[in-house]
Amino acid sequence: MISPKPSEHKRAIEPNSFKLPYIAAVASFMAAILVAYTLFL
Repeated sequence: MISPKPSEHKRAIEPNSFKLPYIAAVASFMAAILVAYTLFL
C-alpha cells in the first residue's frame, strides 16, 4: 500500500525537480556574469 504512493509522488515531482534546478543554475550563472561584468567594468 505504501510503495505505489511514493513512486507516484516521485514521478509527479521528477519533471519539476529536473527543470527548476536547471533554471536556477542558469539564472544564477547569468547573475554571476552580470555581477562580475559590473564589478570589473
